[in-house]
Amino acid sequence: MILSGNMRKKTVLILFGKNRKNKLAKILTEYEDLYAYGDSRGIVFCRTPISYFDEKNKVFKRAQFFVDGEWVWKKNIIPDIVYDKSPFYLDKKLMRKREKISFAYPFYNSLKLSELLSNKWFSYKEFEDFSPKAVLVSGKKDFGKIKSLSSARVIIKPLTGSGGKGIEIFDKDKVNAKNYPFFAQELVEARRGIDGFVRGAHDLRVIVINEKPFYAFLRIPQKNSLIANLSKGGKIKVVLLKKLPASVFSFIAKIRKKLRKYGNKLYSIDMIIDDSGKPWIIEMNSRPGIILEKEELAYREYFFNNLINFFKHAK
Repeated sequence: MILSGNMRKKTVLILFGKNRKNKLAKILTEYEDLYAYGDSRGIVFCRTPISYFDEKNKVFKRAQFFVDGEWVWKKNIIPDIVYDKSPFYLDKKLMRKREKISFAYPFYNSLKLSELLSNKWFSYKEFEDFSPKAVLVSGKKDFGKIKSLSSARVIIKPLTGSGGKGIEIFDKDKVNAKNYPFFAQELVEARRGIDGFVRGAHDLRVIVINEKPFYAFLRIPQKNSLIANLSKGGKIKVVLLKKLPASVFSFIAKIRKKLRKYGNKLYSIDMIIDDSGKPWIIEMNSRPGIILEKEELAYREYFFNNLINFFKHAK
């Protein structure tokens, strides 16, 4: 907790996996708006990699703060909250150190939730009733499983990772993926899109804080593609929650019930709405982006307010 005038400001440490020096300048620039906005609303943000945690003294040896328009390092940081933005799967030493951090401080999201949502197969098994049918392929011996999928084409995904890396679409009888294990899933037809928003291929991301969906956007793939990740050339279109079909909210309510046991949380659901109007989970993410794309900047104040309120009320 930091005192500033008569205001007691809560310190939120954003935890990263490794300090990517080659990308650091870009990362810091992207976070400047969030840090400055938080400071004006009673939240002091700082950032540091896992390796800077002093396990013996339970403090962070160093962390970066954004102060008066400059990035500065401060020593021996004791935050009120740790928000984990590190990839779940790291080397064993960092994973062990991160676990100790989660015992020492209020830590969001819980590592159990992060593990569930970071492994596509674990997530699929938990939400199987809400997901297109999928099979786990551990080697050539499992290729026969793919024939049990009902769609003519299937989508192949690695078990972990983000940004669309490793995702491919094949005709069901011509799958040529070789990086085992992988996840083969029925390809849901969504030519109709969502009335009033988009025609044709899409996915819809809804970001949820605890029990409340608060933000949504469509990702629309490039022409002749079905993969909508921004890293694969997809485009963003922010959508107002109140204009989404009622089926989206009843769908999210079912998912929320399964996640209540994980306490305070911030996560996202990527879904697709099929030609009959039924939503399906495509993927879930325990570390959704908190830095907005240029297409989202008109919603920055609303987004940041919700994010900061989450940290203010988390204990």
